[in-house]
Amino acid sequence: LYYMLNDFANTLMDPEATAEKKQSFIPKFLEAQNNMLAQLSEVGGRQARIEFMQNRYSEDRINYTQMRSDVEDLDQAEAIMHFSMSEAVYRAALSAGSKIIQPTLVDFMR
Repeated sequence: LYYMLNDFANTLMDPEATAEKKQSFIPKFLEAQNNMLAQLSEVGGRQARIEFMQNRYSEDRINYTQMRSDVEDLDQAEAIMHFSMSEAVYRAALSAGSKIIQPTLVDFMR
């Protein structure tokens, strides 16, 4: 683009330059403009993706900090109690399931 502008300036200063020679720069300038716009749109798209990722990572960091804080501030006695209750419910469900399945399998074997 700089070389083209330099050539155009030299052509404008040349007293022997014809109008056709001066007008021949118009398509070159239009092509350069299209190339510049394409590059600007590509850079704009990349910048938008980078900003999106930065926002996402900052939100994730806040969420992870909150999760870590929740885990560190957890009442151990309450957590053990909930775990024991969940384990008892799970074992009872397994026991009930095995008692239901056992007669069915025996009946099937006969």
